[in-house]
Amino acid sequence: MIIGVGRWMWMEKVFQQFAQQNPNVSDIEFIEKGFAHINFDLAFEKGVENIPASGRVIVIANHPLGYLDGVGLLKAISAVRPDVKMLVNTALHNMLNMKQHTVAVDSFHGRLTKSSYATIKKHMQQEGVLVIFPSGLVSRRINGEITDLPWSSSFLRFADDFNAQVLPIYIDGKNSNAFYWLSRLTDPFAKSVLIVRELVMMKLLREVFSVQVNQRVKAYIGKSVALTDERLVDLSTEQKTAWFRQRLYALK
Repeated sequence: MIIGVGRWMWMEKVFQQFAQQNPNVSDIEFIEKGFAHINFDLAFEKGVENIPASGRVIVIANHPLGYLDGVGLLKAISAVRPDVKMLVNTALHNMLNMKQHTVAVDSFHGRLTKSSYATIKKHMQQEGVLVIFPSGLVSRRINGEITDLPWSSSFLRFADDFNAQVLPIYIDGKNSNAFYWLSRLTDPFAKSVLIVRELVMMKLLREVFSVQVNQRVKAYIGKSVALTDERLVDLSTEQKTAWFRQRLYALK
């Protein structure tokens, strides 16, 4: 009974049927077909020319939707730079089975395994693009505004370790009022109680097939910045993180 309810909540049959209907397609083509299925798209409204044509790039973005803004960025960026990988939570990494484009991370606790770091290191040494959501978790409604939770500074460490530029992208999307209500109730327990985390993630998944159907979400790309930029050299890690966050939200 419990397993059956879990499979229903995770919409297992929907994904199985869709996979059976679309065999032997590439990762990006699979995303495109999925978006067509629910009539959703994430489109770059401004700044495509700001994506460096080559070289190491750390893309940072706000995280308003959950599943769709992640795969949407993969789809959109791959049109310019096919050498793109993205940090995603372990559940989505396993669900998508797109190991060419995703790297698993425990987003609730900010943990990255040695294997995942090795994958990132190899990718960046090959001059690739890495997409990171610094908040780790999906945006919440705070004082009436849809905004990220506090950012991790890990993107700065990656940019420093691999001498990569940082490229901010603002995504103009939102979830349902029901999601924000649920997250407000569950956030105090999410890190310590597995079933609470699962509940939030399942709710996000079901948003894909309700709130986000027939939606076109706009994204705006800023200009890339090197950590050697004179505006950053005298700032602390916390100040640099705040600077990039402010710069990203200014794209709005």
